[in-house]
Amino acid sequence: MSQYDPVVPVPASATPRLVGQRRLRRSSSDDPQRVTLHLRHSRTLPSHEKLLERALSSGAHTDHEEFEEHYGLKDAVLERAAAFAEHHGLKLVDVHRAACTVRLEGATAEIERAFGVELEEYHDLLGEHRGHAGDVHLPSDLADCLDGVTGLDSREDLVHAFARSTETLTWPAPKKAPLYDPPEVAELYDFPEGLDGSGQTIGIFEFKGGFNQDDLDAHFGRLGIPLPDISSVLVRQGKNRPYKPDNAFRETNLDIQTVGAIAPGAKYVIYLADEEASFIDLLNAAVFDRDEKPSILSISFGGAEKLASPSYWRTVDRSFERAAALGITICVSSGDGGSGTQYYDQVGSRGAHVNSPASSPHVLACGGTSLYAKKGEITHEGVWNDLGQSRAATGGGISVVFPRPDWQKGFGLPKNRTRGVTFKGRGVPDVAGNADPMTGYRITVAGQPQRIGGTSAVAPLWAGLIARMNQGLGRNLGFVNPLLYSLGGKGFVQVSEGNNGAYAAGRGWNACTGLGRPNGKKLFKAIRKALGKS
Repeated sequence: MSQYDPVVPVPASATPRLVGQRRLRRSSSDDPQRVTLHLRHSRTLPSHEKLLERALSSGAHTDHEEFEEHYGLKDAVLERAAAFAEHHGLKLVDVHRAACTVRLEGATAEIERAFGVELEEYHDLLGEHRGHAGDVHLPSDLADCLDGVTGLDSREDLVHAFARSTETLTWPAPKKAPLYDPPEVAELYDFPEGLDGSGQTIGIFEFKGGFNQDDLDAHFGRLGIPLPDISSVLVRQGKNRPYKPDNAFRETNLDIQTVGAIAPGAKYVIYLADEEASFIDLLNAAVFDRDEKPSILSISFGGAEKLASPSYWRTVDRSFERAAALGITICVSSGDGGSGTQYYDQVGSRGAHVNSPASSPHVLACGGTSLYAKKGEITHEGVWNDLGQSRAATGGGISVVFPRPDWQKGFGLPKNRTRGVTFKGRGVPDVAGNADPMTGYRITVAGQPQRIGGTSAVAPLWAGLIARMNQGLGRNLGFVNPLLYSLGGKGFVQVSEGNNGAYAAGRGWNACTGLGRPNGKKLFKAIRKALGKS
């Protein structure tokens, strides 16, 4: 028996089978494939309790150099991975010590033998993709230091929950429907004044999108706000597509123009990726960016948890966990499919499906409301739900992958409404803000003002609020979830009217709007007090 026997399965790593999925053919044995091993850290990352304790005390976070030294990939583990690759005739093409990843390349036949799978081409509601029916298998000595494997299943890359404009809806906005500039929403939510995010760096994730200077000049010029410092980082084959007015283009402009108008003093780094980059590629590029060192990330992409294996989502969460250790706050949209109705187009089954990566316990999941105001005062705010006409509503529900974190216990989370599931999982979202396109944001796209909404707007809205609070505190809040849940509702206005399909709003935390929408000044005051700064 060689050192590569016995092999053991990587738990829950098989490609999920969707309704209507059919096998097309075996993948060509000569096709080149790239697969990434996500290896475990040499030490255990700080727990939620340790991160909260750190936030409540010194506010200091692990820096990049310290992180790699204490938690990075060690030589012994790298040598084990390299020996595995050599044994199976695979080429080691990339090593990321801080992220603990090793990328391997080889022909399909070699990859299949190495990972104990048969790669096949499938067709389902998302189109054609590569996958495998059974779990990945690896030698036990390598599996013992492994978090997950990506690259074998091409469907793992996220389905993008792009911004919704009135062009994507089934009816035009009523003439008297409210339309807000981003700073107006910040004022209605009473964001702390005299702060503009100076000293913060906000990273924004974009797939196949782009922005152009003319739109930014028009937007910020109309608002009378100085143009923020904006730069781009291209990930793998990513590039800026500045004149392609599709949903990806709208999404990029919504993100930049929303948060940029709320925290114009911050520096912005747009991480642009294309088909050649996976979501984890993009995530690791931002989290471990030693040049820009973002303190906040805004992510407006996602898809139903069922689209990828639990092993994949847990591997994604490990990257979020590393970001938490580095003191980065990550704001993620909770999705626009309600409790799961829209995901029928993705997974072919009705019922509840929570959105991921919003379901990761290491991100701030951002849900959506419908906001009505008059003369600078909010007159009504309820859960955003247009399922009857546009099949769109705020995402929310209970995860079937991630267990309930300690900081959500005691909040009376509802039962999991996913069919046949009793798992007491992590609740989504954590917080909320205006998302309804019918009460949307005025954004400049391809030279024209457009009404745009979706929970894609709420992630950058919260990113702007976090940037202001970080500036005012003189420290980065980092992984903020345990702190927000510890405040006992202070700084939040509960949204208790409406539903998102399977889940209803109500008092306390709910699976539509989480803890509620912010009252920025009260929230800032409560956080200052919790940090001993009152």
